[in-house]
Amino acid sequence: MKSIADAKKPVYQDGKLSKTKEVLLKDSELAELLNSKTSGKGLYWNTRTLDIKNGRTYTGQWTKVEKHKEQWTGLGTIKFPDGSKY
Repeated sequence: MKSIADAKKPVYQDGKLSKTKEVLLKDSELAELLNSKTSGKGLYWNTRTLDIKNGRTYTGQWTKVEKHKEQWTGLGTIKFPDGSKY
């Protein structure tokens, strides 16, 4: 997700694309989109890497199912036992 937030905003000067330090989304804006109940669909961003069985781990969005129970869903990264990521 950080790569999305760090993407530079395209700026044109005199009809040519020029470099800028301005980003598409500020960290605070990304956090608001991911964490709000309306924009984030009730999901929250979890930075912990958790075991999701079969040797896989997940970092990303979660939804609360019950108290002390979570369900991984939404945007995130699954790491497989062979080291590949999806």
